[in-house]
Amino acid sequence: MHRQSRPIVLLTRPKAQSGRFAAQIDPESAQIVIAPVMEIIPVQGDFPACDSELVVTSENALRTMPATYQQPGRRVWCVGNRTARVATDMGLDAISADGDANDLYNLLMRQENPQPLLHLTGEHQASPRLRNVPGLTQIISYHQAALPPDPVVTEYLRGEVPLIVPLFSPRSARLFWKAYPAHQAEVHVVAISAAVAEACTECSATKIVIAARPDGDNMKKMVADLVQIIGKRVTQTGDSR
Repeated sequence: MHRQSRPIVLLTRPKAQSGRFAAQIDPESAQIVIAPVMEIIPVQGDFPACDSELVVTSENALRTMPATYQQPGRRVWCVGNRTARVATDMGLDAISADGDANDLYNLLMRQENPQPLLHLTGEHQASPRLRNVPGLTQIISYHQAALPPDPVVTEYLRGEVPLIVPLFSPRSARLFWKAYPAHQAEVHVVAISAAVAEACTECSATKIVIAARPDGDNMKKMVADLVQIIGKRVTQTGDSR
């Protein structure tokens, strides 16, 4: 693909997660720009002693959990496979719902002998449904602090090269559109879930597509497909629009 025909893949997650996603994108087919819209900040202070099983809906909860909660072999109920892999690497006993917060809710509700649960979460949650699980207590273990707009991204949005923006949470979607409300370039949103797509409905996205399943593999596939479609169109027409 000619370098001038390459669309821009704009990654807005925190740097570590964006870097991991970027490594899976062919740099010959797309320009990759990392510009986080939020920063993960661990909550400072004392956490209550607790030996309950844990519930996490993001790997951020695992990376910010207090050391006193990281007993080897502790059961952790995870929203998806990526989060479960992180928990396993930490020596925890991870069970994955292989989906989203609704799938995790359903998994927990199917347990025949439910145990007390502690949900480690950020202050902004994608879904409040887990609050309805009997015996579950929530503790905010990290903040999702908004970051200022990146001037480089602003310039790209004023240009003519199409942008592909994968969005992984309603919070990141709202922060993205708040930081960059106006654009001349096409903006193609790849939403990990219907909830994320809904957070974009009142914005001026050129197109919004939703991943077949709410996981990184499906997000990667949809981004790759869009890269090829847009790149091929630009190559054939000589027009980025």
